[in-house]
Amino acid sequence: MEPTEEMLQRDARYLALMLEHGILEPWDKEQFPYREGTVVIKCGDGDHHRIMMAQHWKNCEGGRDCHHPIAANGAPLRLASDSKYNGDGASHFLIGEACEAIQLKSAPTVLMLNHWPCGWAHARNISLPRCLRLCYLRKDDLRHTFHQRGLEPEPIVRTALYVDNKFLNRCLGSSFVSAPNQILYISRDKWREASRPVGCLAEFYEDSIPRAVL
Repeated sequence: MEPTEEMLQRDARYLALMLEHGILEPWDKEQFPYREGTVVIKCGDGDHHRIMMAQHWKNCEGGRDCHHPIAANGAPLRLASDSKYNGDGASHFLIGEACEAIQLKSAPTVLMLNHWPCGWAHARNISLPRCLRLCYLRKDDLRHTFHQRGLEPEPIVRTALYVDNKFLNRCLGSSFVSAPNQILYISRDKWREASRPVGCLAEFYEDSIPRAVL
C-alpha cells in the first residue's frame, strides 16, 4: 500500500522537527562501539539495502571488517512476540538469528537500523512517530532477551534511522536537505523529552501509544 500524501507530509514534518532540535544527530563513530564487528537488524528494502550497508561499513572504518545483516521487511519493528504486528511469528525467528549471529561472529554490538519511508510500516498505517515508539520498545525487549539467554558479554544495542532525502525534499521543499541520504543517530533522551505533551513534538503526542495496543 502506498502512503497517503497526508501521511508523508506529517512524517516529514516530524523529521524536520527532529533535525531542527538535534534529536537526529550525525553519526559519531567515537560513540558507537564498532571495532569488534556488528550485527545489523534492518529492513530488507531492495532500493536501499546496498547503500545502507555501504554507509554502515564506511561509518565503521578502522574496526573489524565484519558487519552481519539480518534483513526482513520492517525487521526492527517486529522483534516483540506480544505485538499485533507479529502474527507470523517473525519475532522468534529474527531474535534467534540475531543471537546466533552474535555468537557465530563474536560481534558484540547490534544496530537496529530503521529507514524512512518504510513500505512495511505504511502498509499497516504506522506513522513515523509510532515506528520510533515500536523500535524503542523492541530495543528494550531485545536487551532483555540477550540477558535471559546469558549472552556474554551482553551485547550493546544502538538505534539509527536512514532517511531518504528525496522524499523529505519532495514534502518540505526541494532544498530542505542538501546532503545525500545518510544514517542518523537517534538521541533517545532527547526524543523522550521532545515526545512529552509539552515537548517540541507535542503535536504528534497522540502517536505515542501505550504498549498494550502495540
